[in-house]
Amino acid sequence: MNKKHYVHLTESDVKKLKDLIRNKSTTQTMAHRCHILLELDENHLPVSSYDHCVKEHGMCRSTVRNILRRFALEGLDSTLQYHRNKNSDNARRKVDGRMEAPLFQIACGPVPEGNSHWAVSMLAKEMNFRFGEDAIRRDTVSRTLKKTNLDLTGANIGVSRP
Repeated sequence: MNKKHYVHLTESDVKKLKDLIRNKSTTQTMAHRCHILLELDENHLPVSSYDHCVKEHGMCRSTVRNILRRFALEGLDSTLQYHRNKNSDNARRKVDGRMEAPLFQIACGPVPEGNSHWAVSMLAKEMNFRFGEDAIRRDTVSRTLKKTNLDLTGANIGVSRP
């Protein structure tokens, strides 16, 4: 298969990549990117093949191709940066500490009349009543309670684990 993108590194680029590899705080992903760029560099022989990079670094062929495409189109600095989506796991959480505290206060408080314990859907309705329409969904309440090991089947005086 013919290569679409070629890597031509200058001496300063090679030095930068080798310094990144030697740095102990460099992540494994960045180190692999540096190794791939160094191995596929046309200016410094020997030039490795895609298949050698795939086997050597435990990546799929498309990952190697994407690294080279980004290098060819956007440059070295862009290749060595993480491009995270706004909706990634670093996105702002729906339930933060300001919303967790009232949720736990409600869950640990008295149970509404006619019920023996709080249900997740009842907690979600109560939170939506206090914080406005569509403030929090049932699955978010469930995930938050699970994260803190709260047990809704506990006694009426509290739901914390004994």
